[in-house]
Amino acid sequence: MTNRGAVVGPGAQAGRPVDPVAAFLAVLELGAVESHQLMTLTDEELYALTGEYPQFGGFPHLDSLPPDQRVLARDTAYRSMLARDVIRPAGSSWCPVVDVCTRPDIVGTLQVRRLAPQAVSARRTTVGEAETLVAHILDYAQAALLETIDARGAHTFTVMPLAHAFDALGGFCDPDRVAEPDLVKSAEHRRAVNTAEVLRGVESLGDIEHDARAVTVLHGFSKHEWMHPADSIEALTGSPSAVLDSDGAPLLERRSTVYAAADRVEVATPRWKGPILDLVRVDRSQLLEHIQAYLTPRLGLSEELIAKHYAAATARLHGPAPRPAGRR
Repeated sequence: MTNRGAVVGPGAQAGRPVDPVAAFLAVLELGAVESHQLMTLTDEELYALTGEYPQFGGFPHLDSLPPDQRVLARDTAYRSMLARDVIRPAGSSWCPVVDVCTRPDIVGTLQVRRLAPQAVSARRTTVGEAETLVAHILDYAQAALLETIDARGAHTFTVMPLAHAFDALGGFCDPDRVAEPDLVKSAEHRRAVNTAEVLRGVESLGDIEHDARAVTVLHGFSKHEWMHPADSIEALTGSPSAVLDSDGAPLLERRSTVYAAADRVEVATPRWKGPILDLVRVDRSQLLEHIQAYLTPRLGLSEELIAKHYAAATARLHGPAPRPAGRR
């Protein structure tokens, strides 16, 4: 664990319990004007602090271990934090729900991470390297917590204004800045492929599949209200378009893939129905517009598409759905 932050709050002195609300607000205040790197935590430390496995964004190191070794790694990290007085146990064994963390910066960071109503992960694969960037978005505060996860399982947290997160995601998806500054839209820059046929080897994604130097998979979810208040959460069971988070809240999801070659960038987006991918060659502004949607409440999805998500999520238990809740 490394600490670069300067979060000060209740609990920073005299070993008093940390006020989670004050710690949360202190982290947001740090990122109100400029980017501020907070700390780096390992897979094991995050697992020990939160008790959650798996997590959005992944645990690269822990995922490579057998289940019994994951538990051993978590317990070792827990004992290390005990020795450094980062954690004070509430009982005789590991229990992240009641154990007390003595570091306001860690408490505040994990609070922001947990309470962000929207997040987007960008998993980028290049030759011999994989890295993940997760933006935990607090649009009401115009702030974001960026979590950079490397292949070793190190999670580096940086709090920043929301506009900075937008730039960071754009640079992450197009690391060599090869997207043209201005591309005239034309039919030749757009095509559709059947993913079922691709899996069978009948179709392909085209030259971009072989030319891409970086492939970034974007996965966003939003807890912003989109289900009808009268509907049961159980309606989401089995839905391909909505899942439940650890608090039982319904999540709206969006996915796409960005292919960056030496001379161009293409974005592949799955259609709502059917195994069809739309591939579009994009310029710099179009790529940023695509990424902007992930940072917009309810993932920038149209009311029509949200209604389709809603209908699919409720049809199994309730029959035809009335209409989705209005925008907050």
